[in-house]
Formats: sequence, structure tokens, C-alpha cells
Amino acid sequence: MTEMTPDQAAWFADVFTRLAANIGQAVLGKQHVVRLALTCLVSEGHLLLEDFPGTGKTSMARALANTVHGSTSRIQFTPDLLPSDVTGVTIYDQQKQTFDFHPGPSSPRSCSPTRSTGRHPRRSRRCSR
Repeated sequence: MTEMTPDQAAWFADVFTRLAANIGQAVLGKQHVVRLALTCLVSEGHLLLEDFPGTGKTSMARALANTVHGSTSRIQFTPDLLPSDVTGVTIYDQQKQTFDFHPGPSSPRSCSPTRSTGRHPRRSRRCSR
């Protein structure tokens, strides 16, 4: 691993601050959370946002994705959710005699999962793209 020069560190700090400020325009009052989410992104980690309904979790995920020119999707978590509902599934096409992969919502770089409260009909709580 190569060492970072002071100029590179200053550049990174400047870019990081500008990215956080841009996301902060969409999500007010959550500067610490925005900086943690960015840290998670640059370290190629995973992030689970937990908070009360209506506090801007999806807005922050969308702002983060838009800031870095990425993409995002939202997953509604339910008790009957299967891993293939999130990651995607390979289905055999009998006519073509091939397997086709149908990606799930986690295919984009940024994904915003939410837990279902059970107030909606079963069909509307399913994963959708």
C-alpha cells in the first residue's frame, strides 16, 4: 500500500467535505449520519439506516447516490421476504433453453431497505424495482 501525501490528504478532505455538504442540502440536521454514510461508501462497507418513519432515510440514500452519480432502489422488508427477492434470481427459460438472471433491488450500488409495518396489503409490501 502506498502512503498518502499531504496534498492527497488535503484533496480527499476537500472532496469529502463537498460531498457531505451536497448530501446535507437534501437531508437537514443529519450531518453526522451523512459523514458516516460517506465513510462507509469510501471504505466499501455496508450501511443499515435505522430511524423512525419519515426521518429522511430514503432521501439520504437517494441524495448519496445522486451525489456520486450512482443509483439506488428501495426494498420494503416483510416477514416473508426471501434472499432472492433482494439479490435476484436465475430462472430457466424453456423456450430458449437458457438460464436468465433477473436482478433484485440490491443490484444498484445504493439500496434503501425499510421494514414493513404490516399496515399495507400483502401485495403492496412485496419487493419491487
